[in-house]
Amino acid sequence: MVMTALIKGCVQAGDLERAWDTFDHMRFEICRPDEVSYSLMIHVCAKMQEQGFRADRYTYNALLNAAARRGDIERARRLFADMTMRQVAQRSEHCMVACS
Repeated sequence: MVMTALIKGCVQAGDLERAWDTFDHMRFEICRPDEVSYSLMIHVCAKMQEQGFRADRYTYNALLNAAARRGDIERARRLFADMTMRQVAQRSEHCMVACS
């Protein structure tokens, strides 16, 4: 709980890099993150995007992988369409074969 509170404080202060560092420290050295911790990190990702973070092919590949693991074919298709629209270098064409 203490680590989650630290992450939340970093997010509220706008210190997203420190939030990531705290989360990594938590994962690798302290304890397993819970649902609240992961939810906060999703919030960090959203804030990063608001601040101009641009997803690259690695970001999209991670998102496609997560959608595939959940069996969320529609989400994977939307992500792939977004990659195409944004002209992100595509190395994931094979992913769409599984989504067909």
